[in-house]
Amino acid sequence: MNSIYNKNILLFLIPLFLSFTNPKGYYFKSEMMPNSNYKIITRIFTDSEVNYKGSDEVIARLKYSGIKIPMEVNGYRSFGESIKTDSLNSDSAFGIIMNVDYDSSLTIRNGDTLKVPRISIAGVQFAGIYTKNKLFKNIEVISGDLPEQLKSQIPEMIENMYKNIKYPDKPLAIGESFTSNIPMKIPVGSYPPINVNIVTHFNLNRVDRYKAYFNTIVEMSMKDSLKGVTIYLTGNGTGNLIHDLRKNFTLEYNSIMDMHEEISTDKLETLVKSKTKSYYQVVY
Repeated sequence: MNSIYNKNILLFLIPLFLSFTNPKGYYFKSEMMPNSNYKIITRIFTDSEVNYKGSDEVIARLKYSGIKIPMEVNGYRSFGESIKTDSLNSDSAFGIIMNVDYDSSLTIRNGDTLKVPRISIAGVQFAGIYTKNKLFKNIEVISGDLPEQLKSQIPEMIENMYKNIKYPDKPLAIGESFTSNIPMKIPVGSYPPINVNIVTHFNLNRVDRYKAYFNTIVEMSMKDSLKGVTIYLTGNGTGNLIHDLRKNFTLEYNSIMDMHEEISTDKLETLVKSKTKSYYQVVY
């Protein structure tokens, strides 16, 4: 009798256990929802070592101006955004309003805090459309001060920032991986934007109730020329991502990147080695 009872309990528990572990895998989507509010917090810490190569005369001028070679530069930037989405329309899309709530930074060179002129987009409000293809489109400035040369570049950067992670069109099991390739354009003032290619490898580490945990490996590359200045950048790093299975959106992401950058002109070559720590969090 006991053996029959235990067998029945076992037969009951097996499908229950399988339902929790979901050996067939999990379907993932990345999308915003209509009639919702999002608050997004981003913090970036950068520690850099800067070296210069050039003629003796050019290097002597740099040292005379007070620049220590190699130069240590530590930077911090933090910004927060709030996004409100409208109701779904007949095209399976909806409007969005994005506010940049704050945008602050700090730069320290060789231990001294610098007052670096920088364009802040705090207080700027954007409007746009979130399409049925899960992309931001038609982003435009609707209020706030933004220099004319950035009025087209910043909206394009926002569209690229919120391109979705390309999850596989099939279930993803624990331990499986996939790769997402997202090209980006970064505005640089009055110059044309710089093209950067970012490749991220995602590995599904575990699923805990409604949260999925990924380990990531990131590769970054860029080569561009701007009015006699050649910029070459490579980077690689690791990180962790938490995905909300109920809301189909990234909850948190952090990464550590090692980057090497070369900026060359006909008279001077600037070599930068840096480590960047990034933190991203969404508050609904």
